[in-house]
Amino acid sequence: MSGKDLQTIDRLWTIYSTGRFGFSIQAKILKSVGKKYELMWPKIGWKKEGLWTRYPGSFRWSLDAPDGHMPLINQLRGVRLMDSILKHPAIAERHNNIL
Repeated sequence: MSGKDLQTIDRLWTIYSTGRFGFSIQAKILKSVGKKYELMWPKIGWKKEGLWTRYPGSFRWSLDAPDGHMPLINQLRGVRLMDSILKHPAIAERHNNIL
């Protein structure tokens, strides 16, 4: 996916969630917890009491979800995909290289 397309997706998430969702929001949250995913998951509502939130029923599909709750990324294979997206130059550029 091109950087421009990734920025467009992120921008749409950010605009239509009034600044609550999007990859750049998730990247900011990750930075705020010292770049430790294990601290980010509960903060964005993907893990509760040490257990992964179950798809689809346990996710909150509305604007009252925690900041960074959306977009969802499948974590079954680890954090590599999420890490690649959040560290992508196009996402970093959106918020002055926040990572």
